[in-house]
Amino acid sequence: MHCVSVRLAVALIAMFLGASASAQGLAFSPANPNDTDWITIRFLGGSSVGAPDNPLCAYANAAYRKVSVSNNVLRIELFDENPGVWPGGTPPAPVGAHDVWAGRLIAGGYRVELHCTNQLGQSFQYASGALSVASSYMTRAERRNPAAYPPHPLINYSGHWTPADELGWGLIIQQVDGRQVAVTLFTYGSDTRPVWYFCGGGRWETAFTYRSSCERFQANGFGASPGSLAVTGTGSVYLRFALNSTGVPGDEQVGFSPPENSLVADIVAEGRAISSKRFVRIR
Repeated sequence: MHCVSVRLAVALIAMFLGASASAQGLAFSPANPNDTDWITIRFLGGSSVGAPDNPLCAYANAAYRKVSVSNNVLRIELFDENPGVWPGGTPPAPVGAHDVWAGRLIAGGYRVELHCTNQLGQSFQYASGALSVASSYMTRAERRNPAAYPPHPLINYSGHWTPADELGWGLIIQQVDGRQVAVTLFTYGSDTRPVWYFCGGGRWETAFTYRSSCERFQANGFGASPGSLAVTGTGSVYLRFALNSTGVPGDEQVGFSPPENSLVADIVAEGRAISSKRFVRIR
């Protein structure tokens, strides 16, 4: 009971202090996003904003939050609903850095505000910052010059992809932060045994084409140390999510097939080369 009383007393004091905007305490990743990027907003911790107007916000990382956007203000509201237990009535150290929101935003300039609502229903702002989201659109001339204008995918292609005309093997695509891609290839060796390739560190050649080298790994089974991994083969993947009748980068056309469900790939693995294999996403 004493612990709860202390928290309510602190909240009452904060209510009379009033709220003042802080220009510190937030970080954005990536730092210069566009409207295709997955954006993460991170609170840098209670110590990064000094003494907030509502001290409770610095001590509790609320699990419940509400996010809204109005007039280009992205408001993240945390709710301090847990009465908590402070041994001896002394609050713990301020909460450390943690993520408070992740998602995509349309192009434009935003003001991001982090608020906390205490158990008395009083809302206090204790961190804020400016975020600019660029447009991903590129002109045809820019698309044809990927060296000067690095391409980026327009949608997320994550999922399980299988050949359209057969079952039993395929690709797992994991796309994170909007651009980084990891591809896992599952196929069979000449001895009919299943093998796995990992394809990472590739690059987007256009907004619809991705190329990466691959490596086949072997280990000593589950629980083996990372040092036991050994590369036992190499390969490559070239993924095309749109048609290109001219062959010029930047001239891709989606056509009548949604790009998020259609893939044509060139694959080199197990000493075999497969060209223009059509895949469909199954999940």
